[in-house]
Amino acid sequence: VIFAGTAGRPLPMARPYKKVLQFEELVTYPMLVIGRAGNPFRSARRLEELREAHWIVGASTSERQASVEELFQQYRLPKPHIAVRTDSITQVQSILAASDLLGLLTVQLFAGIPGNPLVAVPVEEQIKPVRIGLITRKGSVLAPASKALADMLRSRARMAAAVAASRRRPAARA
Repeated sequence: VIFAGTAGRPLPMARPYKKVLQFEELVTYPMLVIGRAGNPFRSARRLEELREAHWIVGASTSERQASVEELFQQYRLPKPHIAVRTDSITQVQSILAASDLLGLLTVQLFAGIPGNPLVAVPVEEQIKPVRIGLITRKGSVLAPASKALADMLRSRARMAAAVAASRRRPAARA
């Protein structure tokens, strides 16, 4: 795993790094717009309908903006109203359940809440999924410990993908 600076942030795969680094995708998690069951925006069908919503955002997906900001920018909507920023996923889940804020969560984080008080907002627009993977140097041989870690991560990713696929199957029949 490669980190930038001292903050422990994963190194982004920016253009200059693509010449020397390679990204191996392990798993892709779909993202959903999420709110509590009584949220006034719970039945919105288009992102345009969420212009006045207030959002809670987790960790940024780039150096400058959270994924909801990227989503609004992608569809040429005005900047979203971000009310809370936090790096704690449990805070995101708890605040969503107790407020009228909206957020973006992966399907796994949404489905994994016991007694889930949250609902997915059925927006039609595509939302960029979260891609998780390994970044290694091109053409290099991993040290034995690094190879063991990479193999373990690949194995866990395959298991996570199988669990995600099994969760999607019943929903497809409904």
